[in-house]
Amino acid sequence: MRQNWRRATVATVLEPGMRVQLDAAAEGYFAAVHTDSLPEALRAVRERPVRGVLVSPHAVRREQVGSVGALI
Repeated sequence: MRQNWRRATVATVLEPGMRVQLDAAAEGYFAAVHTDSLPEALRAVRERPVRGVLVSPHAVRREQVGSVGALI
């Protein structure tokens, strides 16, 4: 295994209970940047390189669904 590897970063829009579960499952594999809203997630992916985005349908309002594509 490489000694000098960097963990990937993943931006999330998840409800609090899911954040805890994700953090436990991801420990040592990737770093999660948790946000409270879709606009915050958009800001997070612009401010730092991320390898993925996890969005819970329960954490995004119906009128925001069309904006999810902006995260790609």
